[in-house]
Amino acid sequence: MNNFKKIDFLIHKLTKKIYKKQDQSVIFLLEHWDTIVNGKLNKSSYPIKINNEGILTVKVNRSCLIDFQYESPKILEKINALLETRTVYKIKLLYEVK
Repeated sequence: MNNFKKIDFLIHKLTKKIYKKQDQSVIFLLEHWDTIVNGKLNKSSYPIKINNEGILTVKVNRSCLIDFQYESPKILEKINALLETRTVYKIKLLYEVK
C-alpha cells in the first residue's frame, strides 16, 4: 500500500514535458479555441505556435482556408481580447490536405 502515488502527481509528471515544449499562450488558445473560432472553422483548424514576432501559426483544413482567411481579423481581435494583451499581431495559415 505504500507504493501508491496520488494521481495528480502522476499526471503532472506526464504532462510536464508536453507543456514545457509549448508556449503557455498557445495552450490557453487550444483550451479556448471553440469560443474563439466558431462553427465549421473550429473543427477544421487549430493553433500551432506563436513566434517571437507575434505571428500565430494556425493549421487549417484546405476546404476552409478562404473562410478562415476572411474571418482572420475578427479571430485576431478575439485572441487578443482573451489574452488581455496585444500578443498576436498576425495570423499565418498553413493548410492541410484532407
